[in-house]
Amino acid sequence: MEVIHLALNHPLDLLGAIAIIASLLFAGVELKHSAKAHRVANLLSITQQHREIWSELYEQPELARVIDPKADLSDKPLTPQERLFVTFLVHHLSACFEATQAGMFQSTGALEQDIAQFFCLPIPATVWKELRSLQQDDFVGFVETSLGRSASATTPQFDTNKTPG
Repeated sequence: MEVIHLALNHPLDLLGAIAIIASLLFAGVELKHSAKAHRVANLLSITQQHREIWSELYEQPELARVIDPKADLSDKPLTPQERLFVTFLVHHLSACFEATQAGMFQSTGALEQDIAQFFCLPIPATVWKELRSLQQDDFVGFVETSLGRSASATTPQFDTNKTPG
């Protein structure tokens, strides 16, 4: 009863309080929508970068050996172009991992399987051994855990019969 009396005697104060509460609710909803838009924009950016890196396989067909599960490095050593390609992918995956950890976008969960399938290939595995000590500890742990979980996984499903280009 006292609240009604207070509201009738101080309508402007009540109206001000309602306006403040409404603006706080609006700001919260707007913040939620903005965060979602940023996550989508980040995902689109990561997808663009991913596509640009992998398109190198089509622009430089000699890089196809990177995804060949039968690549023999004792027969034909790692080329500088192959090393650079895998290095770009490692940096990209590291950035994706950090962005996911920071909540900038959400991983689909298939990232572990993709990493394991990629890094169990001869060329990526060799380059990873070289680059591992230069990476952030949490990213190294993520990659190593992904590899460990897939130790019993099947051979990667890259189609090496098709030559890019």
